Amino acid sequence: MIIDYVVADPVGNITVLVNTKPTAENRQDIIRKAFELEPTCEQVGFISRESDHCVRLEMMGYEFCGNATLSTACYQAFLNRLELGAEDNFKIISSGIDTPIDVKVRRLDKEIHADGNVYPAFSASLRVARPVIDTADKYPVVHLNGISHMLIPENEISHEEAEAIIKDTAKRYGVPAFGIILYKKLSDSEVEISPLVYVPESNTLVWEHGCASGSTATGYYLHELTGTDSVTINQSGGTIKLDIKDELYLTATVFLK
Repeated sequence: MIIDYVVADPVGNITVLVNTKPTAENRQDIIRKAFELEPTCEQVGFISRESDHCVRLEMMGYEFCGNATLSTACYQAFLNRLELGAEDNFKIISSGIDTPIDVKVRRLDKEIHADGNVYPAFSASLRVARPVIDTADKYPVVHLNGISHMLIPENEISHEEAEAIIKDTAKRYGVPAFGIILYKKLSDSEVEISPLVYVPESNTLVWEHGCASGSTATGYYLHELTGTDSVTINQSGGTIKLDIKDELYLTATVFLK
């Protein structure tokens, strides 16, 4: 099988964006092939262009993914030949969410990837709907459009225990994607996370190097606890920033490899 795709790296959350249009019969085969071709891949999305500034994104489990949304806008900016230092705005129509998402993209200069190579690099930000927080099994569960996350202090559960409970917990909520975020609070405005994400439709379970929705969930929860209006979320793939004032804005660096 030959598929047309691009690899995006938003804070280590390696995302394959597929240009090949899937059918009901070959969709799962394309997803499996993408994971085979790109062993570091953590998620797959299908993209189709409405115009030079509007793109449809359908994730592998029909979920919403912040990093894939940022990556899709950055890829379209690259196709549009956005110049170094310039900015542009894009509209992404994503699975898992009812309304189009506006993404602001800026082309970066002299950004070097962690592997030492230079790739096209962008800073991208999107406005996030204010999450809803409830509690399950004594831990907060933060609900965003298309995905929910349970937040657990890292010293209270092992990776193996998180993997053992996530599928049953996801089934309880019936959402397109569910995460368990192990977190360590560093200060009132900084936190470190390890995100585990399960997508039932594709039956994928991944410890992600960078998770935009998990960063949003943890950052917003910290905001609710401390009142801070800017949170830095560190993870193994890099740093995401959440600004919380009248509205929430998520910002990350995206490389196209």
